[in-house]
Amino acid sequence: MMGFPYEGNVLPCSQASPQDGPEPHADAAAPGNAKPHNKSLDGLRGLAALSVAIFHFFCGFAPYLEAGFHPDIFKPLPWSNFWVTCLQYPPLSLFHNGHFAVSIFFVLSGYVLSLPFFDKKRDDFRLKARIVGRYFRLNIPIAFAILAAFGLVMLKGFCFDQVSAITGSNWMSSWPESASIAEVAKQVVYKGVVFGKSGLIPVLWTLRIEFLGSILLLIYLLLTSKKSQFMAVVYALVVYFVFKQEAFYYLLFLAGMLLGFRGSLGGLMPQRKLASAALVVGLLIGSYTHQGFYEWLPVVSGFWVPFWDMSVFWHGIGAVLLVFSVTRGSCSYFLQSDWAVFLGKVSYSLYLVHMILLGTVASWLFVHLPRNVPILIAELLVYLTISLLAAWLMYRHIDRFSLRFSHAFAKAVVEG
Repeated sequence: MMGFPYEGNVLPCSQASPQDGPEPHADAAAPGNAKPHNKSLDGLRGLAALSVAIFHFFCGFAPYLEAGFHPDIFKPLPWSNFWVTCLQYPPLSLFHNGHFAVSIFFVLSGYVLSLPFFDKKRDDFRLKARIVGRYFRLNIPIAFAILAAFGLVMLKGFCFDQVSAITGSNWMSSWPESASIAEVAKQVVYKGVVFGKSGLIPVLWTLRIEFLGSILLLIYLLLTSKKSQFMAVVYALVVYFVFKQEAFYYLLFLAGMLLGFRGSLGGLMPQRKLASAALVVGLLIGSYTHQGFYEWLPVVSGFWVPFWDMSVFWHGIGAVLLVFSVTRGSCSYFLQSDWAVFLGKVSYSLYLVHMILLGTVASWLFVHLPRNVPILIAELLVYLTISLLAAWLMYRHIDRFSLRFSHAFAKAVVEG
């Protein structure tokens, strides 16, 4: 299942920016001075989290819409439909391309976490603090989400099986899994964040990559320097041989870090035009599907390829181009609007709670109300509204606490 993770701004997990991975906007453990907060990255993260929530809604209640993205999981409609076709191609497909959104999270995390590395005077203190505080920054909200889902399982609040029987989406019947109290305790302490193992919150596979990828990148930054970036090649090779088919996700962190270099681009074109071109191409490639319009893109395969699906590759390339464009000023007015920044603040919480509400409130509505397009749209709006409200409450009472605690813990350890 797709999920999301990332960092924010010119700082998530970092003080000056949005959160990372799927995580919130403030940095995971970055006591000390930070660069000005880049609200555009917060907005981008928020939109990516919203895209994941919509993607999962369609996976459950209109699975044929995701057949182009995941033909191995979902079956297309047996007949043609104009509106379904429109929703499967850009620009509308961007609103529910969960895998592209996850790739954006990873690139954002790499960019934001590495900001102290690019300070005029490299800030090793903040790099170390982010390593120390990362576990608590990510895992406190994860633990809360797992416990909430477990409580609802005990109360028999999920009704995915009924939805799956109606829509034919096997994806819906794959969770939540029942678990013992001992197993839930393990998931809360380490299985969720370190191994991504939880049948209660399936999106944790992305947060495992977020956790490990960010830690590895921060260690790499501490061991290298701006003048020895040839080491990035060594780092990439190590990642490839260690993580194999998952390596491409970890390389997106490295790509995000490399976006922090702001040397001359050789005068190929003015910076603004280059950013605009990257925006257009990034959104186009990031919308890649396994059908018609994208057949012109080459298919790369072989035992040496660090991904198992061409969508993984093209969505990742699109994410790198999009984040590059945003860090160079594209769409700043739009991404810094109040509503986009709000989405950025609650993005980590939204990422964690939306699946719970999908399996309870949204599924209950789908099972008990008439099934037609207008009602499905109404259910989507109700689901998103309740998810955003729950995410805001979680942000206020859980997420911000995890930020404060991780910062304080990291500062005490690093300074002590």
